[in-house]
Amino acid sequence: SVPRRRAAFVRCDGRIGRLLAIVVGALVYIRELMAGAPDLRRRAVAGAALFWAGEVLCAWAALRAFGVELGPTPLLLGYTTGYVATGLPLPVGGAGTVDAALTGGFVLAGAPLSSALLGALAFRLFSFWLPALGALASVLTARRLPDRLRAIARARAGSPVTADPTDPSDPPASD
Repeated sequence: SVPRRRAAFVRCDGRIGRLLAIVVGALVYIRELMAGAPDLRRRAVAGAALFWAGEVLCAWAALRAFGVELGPTPLLLGYTTGYVATGLPLPVGGAGTVDAALTGGFVLAGAPLSSALLGALAFRLFSFWLPALGALASVLTARRLPDRLRAIARARAGSPVTADPTDPSDPPASD
């Protein structure tokens, strides 16, 4: 059964086992999402479209802040070129590749080099580093996450919702 297979992967030991557990869990989640209600699928697609529209809007605003006015098509092509180029394997762990690739994409779209570089750096600041600060703040609540997830699982299974860490029926949370 699916829950037994999922449980077998979740309890894997070692670094590779944990990585496989994450991958399998993500695939199961995607499968459940796609097999779920059509409304859920529509919301997932709408959320992805909203994310990408926000990314392109942020790129437009970053370039506009430095005097670059690109039309929608060149902006989208420049952003996409820069984004796709970040997938190339580069030395030094790819340090700075996103900034360089976005700068190159913006230059190819018609922006001057200096404005493209400043725009790419501003884009990265507002699209990556500021949200990363919010993610860092959420780390403070991550310690309570296993208890909350067990409570949600119990609620879905119909059992009483109590987050009791001394409950012997719950497997111990691993950090």
